[in-house]
Amino acid sequence: MENGQPVNMDVVVEGFIVANGVTWKGNTLFVSETILAHTPATKEGEAKPPLQSGVYGFTLAELQNGLIKLTPYSEGAADKHLIVQFESSNRLGFGADGVTIDGKGNLYTSIVEDGTIYKTTLDDDNKAIFTTHFASDKQMVSADGIVWNAEDNNIYVADFLGNGAHAVDMQGNVTTLHKNGDTDGADGSLDQPCEVIIRGKELILVNMDMAWAVPAALQVDTEVDQPYTLSIIKL
Repeated sequence: MENGQPVNMDVVVEGFIVANGVTWKGNTLFVSETILAHTPATKEGEAKPPLQSGVYGFTLAELQNGLIKLTPYSEGAADKHLIVQFESSNRLGFGADGVTIDGKGNLYTSIVEDGTIYKTTLDDDNKAIFTTHFASDKQMVSADGIVWNAEDNNIYVADFLGNGAHAVDMQGNVTTLHKNGDTDGADGSLDQPCEVIIRGKELILVNMDMAWAVPAALQVDTEVDQPYTLSIIKL
């Protein structure tokens, strides 16, 4: 950056399949990998194998020291930067998605296709000590982007498949803030929200509106339509 303006951009890591959520803890950048490895194709009516996904961690020093090339994932072998790995249903084909850090330095990862959030305790080097199930709820159909809010100590969740937004307290209790049916978002309604961010007393949600990529039976949205919108929920 020079005088507040970008002057160039460098690739610092390559080898992801679906790089997704990003968050910092100190000098460590965490990046979710929504598909660690593609699963074999299945015939109609045949059960899909579980999906593997995870979160990588990179130190600022590494990122400033030249290009990092990730080792392709295989069962029983993974790149040294893989912090935590998850197995999910594969009903959507996308796993680990949102990542956020709470005030105590714990890492949270959302599994978009299963509507589940996991909590990972980290050591002083930001390596995983253990991971536990943190939150799920029948109202939280999916869990896409997530963000922890210091002011109220809640995690906020974009429910991509359910056209919803939820708050999760530090005991893992889920409260639904808003849900709506199929819409184009012109009136501020949710239209496949995928990411969330806090600005003051506002929860801002990005509406992805990509119905073409999701099996119809899994989602509220039915078609891609204009306009393309942000939604705001007052906290």
